[in-house]
This record gives sequence, structure tokens and C-alpha cells, in this order.
Amino acid sequence: MQGLNSVILMGRIGSDLDLRQTQQGKALCRFRMATPRLKRDGENWVEEAEWHDVVLWEEQAERFHRRAGKGDLCTVEGRLSSRSWTDAEGKRHWKVEVVGQRAGLVNTGRKPPATSPPEPDPTQEARSAVAMPDEMDDMPEPPPF
Repeated sequence: MQGLNSVILMGRIGSDLDLRQTQQGKALCRFRMATPRLKRDGENWVEEAEWHDVVLWEEQAERFHRRAGKGDLCTVEGRLSSRSWTDAEGKRHWKVEVVGQRAGLVNTGRKPPATSPPEPDPTQEARSAVAMPDEMDDMPEPPPF
């Protein structure tokens, strides 16, 4: 039997990134990520967050930890992995995590430190002045879930 276990997420980092080393010396980075989803609330659609636990390994973990921070918009591509354990009180716990094979930041506005002042971007003002087309107001509501 063939199967597919693939996840692609884009959302905001909702926690501090926790970088650790395993007993075998492998880097492990964990963080929580929120992705938006639409939910009907009576007559209106509201956005609510879906939370995901993300795990990155080795070079990917170290590189992402150096560059990313809480609140950054990022993408993660990977697979779902479930695990279970029993705590000290004998209670069984389950967790599903996204094990990321690729992770990147999406236009965070962060720039590496410059040795000289940055040049002004003449296109920035033009980009911020672009309005949404009028026909966007006439788009139908999304279907109910």
C-alpha cells in the first residue's frame, strides 16, 4: 500500500524557538506555529488560529534558530509524526508534530546589519499606495466548513 504524509504550512511563529542538543549531539529546534483559518460565526466569517507543534533537526534547526523569531511569518514543509508517552503519574499522552524538512522566513523585513546606512527604496512608497481592486468587494463569501 502506498501512502503520502506531506504537510505545507504558512503562518506566524507563536513561541520562542527552543534549540537543544540531543544526547547524540544532534541539534533540535522546537516552536509553535499558528496558521489562520476561517470559521463561520453566525452571519460573519471570523479568522481563528490553528496551532501546530513544529520540530526541525540538525543544520535546518540551527540555521532557522539563528534567523527566526516569535511573530515572524514562515513556511514549513515536512511530515506529520505522532508519539505517545506515559507521565510520572501513569497518565498516557499523545502528540502530533510537524517534522520540518524545510523551513524559511517570508518577507520579515529583517535585514542583516549594514556597515553603511541603507539606501532608501523608491518603490516602497509606490507599493504601499497600491489599492485593492474594486471587484474584490463583490467576491462571494467562502463556503461553510
